[in-house]
Amino acid sequence: MNIAYLECPAGASGDMFLGAWLDLGLDAQAWQEMLEGLHLEGVDIRVRRVFKQGIGATKVDVLVADEQPWYDGDVVQRVIYEHTHAEEHVHPHEHTHAEEHVHSQQVHHPHRHYGEIVDILQSAHLPAEVREMSLRAFFSLAEAEGQVHGLPPSQVHFHEVGAVDAIVDIVGAMAGWYLTGMPECYVSPIEVGGGTVQCAHGLMPVPAPATAHLLAGFTTYSSGSWGETVTPTGAAILRVLSGADKRPLPLLPPFITGKTGYGAGSKDLPVANVLRIRLGSVTDVGQGLQSAAVVAETQQEVVVELSANLDDMTPEWVAYVLDRLLNGGALDAWLTPTVMKKGRPGWVLHVLTRPEMELLLTKLVFLETSTLGVRRLVQSREVLQRHWVSVDTPYGSVRMKVAGRVGEVFNSAPEFEDCVVAATQANVALKVVYQAAWAAYNNILQEPQPSK
Repeated sequence: MNIAYLECPAGASGDMFLGAWLDLGLDAQAWQEMLEGLHLEGVDIRVRRVFKQGIGATKVDVLVADEQPWYDGDVVQRVIYEHTHAEEHVHPHEHTHAEEHVHSQQVHHPHRHYGEIVDILQSAHLPAEVREMSLRAFFSLAEAEGQVHGLPPSQVHFHEVGAVDAIVDIVGAMAGWYLTGMPECYVSPIEVGGGTVQCAHGLMPVPAPATAHLLAGFTTYSSGSWGETVTPTGAAILRVLSGADKRPLPLLPPFITGKTGYGAGSKDLPVANVLRIRLGSVTDVGQGLQSAAVVAETQQEVVVELSANLDDMTPEWVAYVLDRLLNGGALDAWLTPTVMKKGRPGWVLHVLTRPEMELLLTKLVFLETSTLGVRRLVQSREVLQRHWVSVDTPYGSVRMKVAGRVGEVFNSAPEFEDCVVAATQANVALKVVYQAAWAAYNNILQEPQPSK
């Protein structure tokens, strides 16, 4: 199992995550292409090498042409949370990267409704895993802001984190995680800073209320009045990468470090202002250490079951709705036949989804069915940890979905779509490809393991 240990001695922000992932040596071109898939205009991403108290690190600046900082007298204070972490208050003629496109004292408060950001991410050309993780991060932000202001997530308007640079930070951080192999992420104790920070709603204590909500469950500490060291965007990324939005945080198992990356902020602190990511693997650890590691067989997550009664739709339309829901991001969708009022035969449509997809899928049910109401039931479920193993067959490569825990497999099966493609191209029966995939996977399991 691959591990990423996220170390936060100077807090965390979106730009620090971007720098740390890039510093690990991932495919920068592939990373850039994912961000271009957002189809956002006027975005300039600059990457440079800096030193923080003698530590070499990667600094990433996300420059946006039409989203400006907020001027208040002679002091520049960023409304967008993400960069208050990275910048001290500056004098009028000391320009930081955020001010390069500012030519007047015009007040410009970028803000977006949660649904607008969902639409941007849904229409973007992104790997499914990157899109899902980004949606989870913005849902966590909406949930935190809603808790602070007494609103449901669907009604939250983002001020600080709705800007283009924050969208780039979150998607870029998830793209970095994806390109480094989607490791299991663990988080060190977090420096949260101290003092106050100016934001869209006024002067706030540090950590800001939404940030404090997002950091629930993490170990935090403060070394004094350093200002804001953890931004809401940084906290949301930490929360989703570690899985804290779904389950209690697990303990870090013993692991051997492979690569190390440093992402820099801009401000000078008493400690090096960097976020460090160490990549490693528990598979390289001796069996005794591995068995001592705390690795859960299952992980708990919150899901929402949507349901609606249908008694006036043709079977063809109902089947189409199931396909639309599954392709639209539902974890599962199914029908239960039933007898409705006045003895009419009908169906109950069920949709299982993660909370961040609930709004979109509810809209899809209303759009594609004749129902006048959708019920919702919030549930928790235990799911086995899953990963993919590719096997070579005479008919091509097939992925096996494997479920279990470290050192123990409970379930495995060939991926249906891969088998269909291989069977079609080779002009053989589907069951022949399935049998070949099983045989190849069993051969892998029977191979002798190298001695430790």
